[in-house]
Amino acid sequence: TDGFAPESMGNTWILEPANHGQQVAVVDVWSGRGSALRVAARTLDVRESAGSDPNVLSLMREMDRSSNDANAKQFASVLPAKASPGQASYVGVKVCGTCHSEALKVWEGTAHSHAYATLEAKHKNFNLDCVSCHVAGYDKPGGSNVTHVEGLKNVQCENCHGPGSKHAASPSTVAIPLAHPGEDTCTSCHHTPHVKSFDFNLMLPRVLGPGHGQPEVPHPG
Repeated sequence: TDGFAPESMGNTWILEPANHGQQVAVVDVWSGRGSALRVAARTLDVRESAGSDPNVLSLMREMDRSSNDANAKQFASVLPAKASPGQASYVGVKVCGTCHSEALKVWEGTAHSHAYATLEAKHKNFNLDCVSCHVAGYDKPGGSNVTHVEGLKNVQCENCHGPGSKHAASPSTVAIPLAHPGEDTCTSCHHTPHVKSFDFNLMLPRVLGPGHGQPEVPHPG
C-alpha cells in the first residue's frame, strides 16, 4: 500500500495504522555512513486469506467469546431509546415485507439478510465496534442497541430507507422516508478498515432486483 510518514517526537517515532486490528504498520529504518537516520512506513492489510496460526486464532476466539459474554451481561438492562411522540420508529423487515413482498424476496437473497449471523459465528454480536452495521436502527430512537435487537437483526430495509413506522401505518399518505438512498448511506458502514475499497456503482446491483429498484424483464413473446 502507499507509504505514510511517521511522526517524530524527540527520539521516538509514532505511527498509527487503522484500528480493529485489520492493518499492521511496517517500518523501514536505514542510514548510510555519515547520513541522517531515515524512516519510512507502510501499512499492510491483515486478512484471513493470508493464513493464520491455530494457537493465535484460538486465543483470539476465546477473547472474543469472553468480551461478548461480558457485554451481553453489562448491557442487558440498557434499553434502546424510545421514539418521541410523532417520531417514526423502526418496525423491522417482516412488517415491510407485508406490502413489499417482491423486495423482501430480493433482500432474502443478499448478504445483508444474514449479516447478524456473521457476527454470531465469531462471537462478536455484542461487540460495540461491530454490531451497529449488522442491525437496523442501532442507537437511534425507536430502534435497537447492542443487546436489544429483536426484529431488527441484519441489514434491513430501514438501514437504507429510514424508520418506517409512519409509512407502514399509512402507506398511501406517508412516503418511504428515503426512497432512493445514495452512496453515503452505503459508505456509512462500507468503509475502511472494514473493506479495502467500496465501489458504489459496482456493488449496488447486488442488492437490487425485480420489485426492488430493478424492473422485471418481460419474457419474449
